Amino acid sequence: MEAKRFQEWMDQGAMSSVITVYGATAHPGRVVDQADLLTDQEEAELSWELDSISEELNFDVVVVSVSSLNGETIQTAADDFFDEQGYGMGNSQDGALLMLAMEERQWYVSTSGTGIDYIDENDLDEMENRMVEHFSEGNYLEGFLAYADSCREAVEYGGISGHGGNGVSLFWIPGSLLIGFVLAFLVTKTWKDQLKSVHYQKAALSYVEEESKKVTKSQDQFLYHVVVPTPRPKQQSGNSHVSSSGHRHGGGGGRF
Repeated sequence: MEAKRFQEWMDQGAMSSVITVYGATAHPGRVVDQADLLTDQEEAELSWELDSISEELNFDVVVVSVSSLNGETIQTAADDFFDEQGYGMGNSQDGALLMLAMEERQWYVSTSGTGIDYIDENDLDEMENRMVEHFSEGNYLEGFLAYADSCREAVEYGGISGHGGNGVSLFWIPGSLLIGFVLAFLVTKTWKDQLKSVHYQKAALSYVEEESKKVTKSQDQFLYHVVVPTPRPKQQSGNSHVSSSGHRHGGGGGRF
């Protein structure tokens, strides 16, 4: 469906309109292929996909390739590129930028605003599984599209696997608690209604028959003890950091 929509967009001669729209809105292009990894057709397809996702979700999804980092760390390079080029949607500059450094064979996703929460370490691991194999095989368009799909899922569902973040959990947790409370109440009420022959007694002696038991000897005997381990709190990942421009970023990366 996406490929069909893109082809219709191309058939209408929309490539020239891309430049016009960018010029009118002053928004930087979401594909910056400095390492020349994509053909013109592939770059147009990727630009269309990233623009569609970004505008639909109000969340910038950006791809950048560079030939070399020139001695800079890829985290710093990605963060600075995001800030200096003016990416990020809304007041909190929501977005994610994937940078590929070809000489160093490294990739890094810099997140900003709500992206820091939406794309956590688990999401980055899942993202890596989806795209890095394509990069290693030289299928850069497929890898970039896998990244774009991962960003869409993370923003829409609060995590690529729906495991966390601020999306689904904010709705489902209160709803689940309410449903559980109602079910527990109904089950307990049913049990209570079945105990019509039972009446409340103030003391336990009311349930003991006289002369039924005589205690002639008593003693305390230690049987066993139970050790309940307490998990050690997890250390903070430290992925949230401040860039050289003073803007807070998250993210992570690796090699391909």
